[in-house]
Amino acid sequence: MNNTLNQKEKLSNESFNLYCDEYHDEENNYLVLGQMFIKKMDEEYVFNYLKNSRCLNKHNKIFYLDKSECKIKCDYHDKNFTPLHYSELDKSVEKSKIAINWINLLKNELTKKLFFKIFIVDLNKLDKKRFGSKNKIYNIYNKFFKISVGGIKKYLFGNKTICINKIIHHTETGLNNHTLFKYSSSLGLNKYNINILNNEIEFYSHNNRFCSDEDCFKKTHFIQLVDLIIGSFMELLIYKSKNEYKIKVAECLREIFENKKYKNYSVTFFPKYSIEELKNINQNYLNNENISDEEVLNRMFKFTQNFYNTFSFKMPKLKKENLGDFI
Repeated sequence: MNNTLNQKEKLSNESFNLYCDEYHDEENNYLVLGQMFIKKMDEEYVFNYLKNSRCLNKHNKIFYLDKSECKIKCDYHDKNFTPLHYSELDKSVEKSKIAINWINLLKNELTKKLFFKIFIVDLNKLDKKRFGSKNKIYNIYNKFFKISVGGIKKYLFGNKTICINKIIHHTETGLNNHTLFKYSSSLGLNKYNINILNNEIEFYSHNNRFCSDEDCFKKTHFIQLVDLIIGSFMELLIYKSKNEYKIKVAECLREIFENKKYKNYSVTFFPKYSIEELKNINQNYLNNENISDEEVLNRMFKFTQNFYNTFSFKMPKLKKENLGDFI
């Protein structure tokens, strides 16, 4: 019995937790999926770096959840305790400076401790009518979520079977109310040689101020980091906010995607071709009127050129001197 328990504990420790967030860019009609793998045994290490990077006092290297424990006794604890959400970086300079601290960690101390995936679905090239009559965006997300996770797994581990301890998702997306997204068993990840140890998907707010214990605080930090990554990437890609703080944070992330030494990420776009464009490429590929919606999508997926990872950023580069005290 003890051996069985020890094996389960070892399996759990060597498994990954998967942290997820999404962003629907209604203006450009993109659905953006952000997913981050962290080994369970590495979470405390990653969390401590993120947490302590909240303190902006150069004479202090530890951030205490309870400000009464802080020996510095400065007046900035509450400001530094702020939740990080890319869309809200324009609200204070503290948010932006902490965000840049976190991105610098991605390029240094945390490079080998986590892996993140950005999967962008171009809704302009999808026929939404093929995704049900209700909750179309959620249905699309559900479909591409497992494809994205399966893609990361294959990229990192090939055909090797891996274990995901838990899937933790940002709750403000509304997916916690989607019946098909409540349990991991409904996602079909087992076909990618992924074993899920905890079937029920956990949902957490990005707002650490709602937390009453350290475990919640830790998970909200990881959710915030995923949000920060996908928000900064989309700023680089489409350059739409023009806000000084957001631009400077995004600029700090640029190096990860342009320097080949960073290998802890993957970016995928889908689809390159719409159904009509695929018909023009191959008249027989999708020209059967009796093909079901599911089969049409499957054929779009099987057309490997429909998945691509080449992109260019619209946001112009900032010179280092223009970043000021943000670096």
